[in-house]
Amino acid sequence: MRARDHCALQELFRDQARRNVQRLFLDEAYMNCLKTLTTAFLLVPALALSATQARAEFKCSEPQTALDRGACEKAAEGPVALRQYIQRIRVIDSLYFFDYVNEAQAVAWASDASRTPGKSPVQTATAVEHPAGA
Repeated sequence: MRARDHCALQELFRDQARRNVQRLFLDEAYMNCLKTLTTAFLLVPALALSATQARAEFKCSEPQTALDRGACEKAAEGPVALRQYIQRIRVIDSLYFFDYVNEAQAVAWASDASRTPGKSPVQTATAVEHPAGA
């Protein structure tokens, strides 16, 4: 009878241990899920706020860097000069075209473009054929 009681006790302890292990894993899974959700609810809005800063701020009123000063000088020359400057500086820093253009400049550039419809800011090359043997 004692061996039977001992086996029954062992079975009872195994069942209890199995339930405790299952509860432990469920609690750990619940905590991991809770941590993930908490992180998502805290970090996603923070990242969204930092990524949605107003991008088009006029930097020519007080240029902070030498690149900004150069871009403002080119904006004073015209849209083509500014675009070429930004394309050249692209390897160093990413400048945004409309940071250096205010409303008055945009209107002036638009009226200049409408006055000279035939003039293209892009220069085209012409092919010249040389006679053979020359």
